[in-house]
Amino acid sequence: MVLVVNETGKAKNDNMKREESLKLLADEGRVWDMVIIGGGATGLGCAVDAVLRGYSVALFEQDDFAKGTSSRSTKLVHGGVRYLQHGDVALVFEALRERGRMKANAPHLVKDQAFVISNYRWRDNFLYFCGLAFYDLLSLGFGYGRSRFISAAKTARCLPVSVKRGLKGGIVYHDGQFDDSRMAVNLAQTCAEHGGCLLNHAPVEEIMHDEKGRVCGVRMTDSETGRRYRVRARSVVNAAGVFVDRVMAMDQPGHAPLVRPSQGVHLVLDKRFLQSDYAIMVPKTSDGRVLFAVPWHDKVVVGTTDILRETPEEEPRPLEEEIDFILGTAALYMDPAPTRADILSMFAGQRPLAAPSREGKSTKELSRGHKIIVSDHSLITITGGKWTSYRKMAEDTVDKAGVLGLLPLRKCMTRRFPIHGYREHPDLTNHLYVYGSDMPAIAELMRQGYDTKLVEGLDYTEAEGDFKWGVAHHPYPQSLFEPKAWLDTEATFDYNTPLITFKNLEVLDAWIKQPRALYKGKEKRTLYLSEQNPNSKDYSEEALLEQAAGMAYALKKLEACDGIDAYQMHGWFDQRGEGGLRIGIRRFPDDKDDPSGRKPAWFVFQAFGTDREEEAFEFAKKIIGIDSWDQIIYKEPIAMPTQSK
Repeated sequence: MVLVVNETGKAKNDNMKREESLKLLADEGRVWDMVIIGGGATGLGCAVDAVLRGYSVALFEQDDFAKGTSSRSTKLVHGGVRYLQHGDVALVFEALRERGRMKANAPHLVKDQAFVISNYRWRDNFLYFCGLAFYDLLSLGFGYGRSRFISAAKTARCLPVSVKRGLKGGIVYHDGQFDDSRMAVNLAQTCAEHGGCLLNHAPVEEIMHDEKGRVCGVRMTDSETGRRYRVRARSVVNAAGVFVDRVMAMDQPGHAPLVRPSQGVHLVLDKRFLQSDYAIMVPKTSDGRVLFAVPWHDKVVVGTTDILRETPEEEPRPLEEEIDFILGTAALYMDPAPTRADILSMFAGQRPLAAPSREGKSTKELSRGHKIIVSDHSLITITGGKWTSYRKMAEDTVDKAGVLGLLPLRKCMTRRFPIHGYREHPDLTNHLYVYGSDMPAIAELMRQGYDTKLVEGLDYTEAEGDFKWGVAHHPYPQSLFEPKAWLDTEATFDYNTPLITFKNLEVLDAWIKQPRALYKGKEKRTLYLSEQNPNSKDYSEEALLEQAAGMAYALKKLEACDGIDAYQMHGWFDQRGEGGLRIGIRRFPDDKDDPSGRKPAWFVFQAFGTDREEEAFEFAKKIIGIDSWDQIIYKEPIAMPTQSK
């Protein structure tokens, strides 16, 4: 194991295409036609639209493409049946047309999905059939299939899990289903193939302005190297999703918030809770929302929720009330009813909705259409909308740059343009169909020997994505202020643990060594603890010794976990501005009593791995409450996650 003391550390990137992109961006004399901030559906759509018009395009994503909301959808390409309830006919009409175009341009990713609405009142059969007939009419040749009424008996056959008591019949209607993250990847590939420059892990940190105050580019940092770039542009598009306000504030400090994030949560259940190729649509729930249960990769995705959040989050988590809402609503239509024990996984995304003008305004009252805002400095912001309408949103955004005179006016080319992977009539029974025209290349790799299954029980092979990924983990304690990691009650010794701290590093160590986690079934992945030090609450003798004991505890845990390859300590000195934390192994450089003085933790670190270790670590046993370091090591097999039978 390697120990490194530093503030930051990034892995070297050997991707030549990334290096080529960075070379282009390093030319500060170059002026790009359009710089796009955000690599989700909207940003990638704008990039494809602009590059196909012949504009030079650079797109920057702070994390990974479609990492946020764009990969956390219900996996549906739809017009928005529920928007008809609110009279938003124009929005539904636009979405239905885009639904048809999306299937025409990406038939390898978008397919028909039949839904059943189970009705328990006779009048609902009539009302929903009329509404869906109007829905079909609005599609005007862009439809996927006609809606029809079915009897209670046929409803039960289509949905074996439906609650039978009181069932009066059902309505079958059609919408689309797609692979959202694969669509984003294919859009990125389409853009790159036509000369676009796309860079992930490249957060934009500043909007640049010229002498007249107009937006003229951005300052971006390559997270892989830490190098900063000045990228000049004739137009800048803010497509940062729920983070558009952060970008707008770079342009106009003091900018009033434009969006309010609305959180949507989905639960993943075993296929036994559907047992059908039909999806379930619940048109009206207890609070007026709709609920879907959709077949997806031999599982069932159930959602979604719609709850306003105060601030956008990079890693939103499902709220207890959201889980309860989904399970409670599903129980009214599914027999057997799913419980918490049946949840295989869950995911949450946040939609950018217009900020409410008054406190407490419900999400139902907020616009679902997209908006384009142009700042006084000519920053173009696109927000709102939905995946289905990504192409139209992009068209309107790039048009706006032309109307403003930032770029020469050119015709949109995306209405009938096949995206990367285009392949008509894919074989939906083969899970490789989502690769479209890339499918033969994947199959050839499998014939060459890359056919080892990535996960037991699933068809995915190393040809589809087995690469030398590794893990960089921050073993943050339950409380950053508490150095006694051995007291972390939330750190449990099973794969369901909500936290991995120094207390239960054995779980991470065991996980990285699982056969299914190995590269090509043989090679262990790199496991890197990328930052953490125990804190000293203050500079009292007691606090300093507790920090040193926490350091000794962490190092002994690391010594016992041979699957951990490196530990990067954070940091060398205590730093002001870290929220009151003192996680260095030396004091504040401006400490009045002992500037940069060595703390007891420093001597523990210095002695580790030497013949002085035993003596230097001895004091810590009493603080931890052990007689031997062997007592801190968990020796039982790590329990697998709890799953329904």
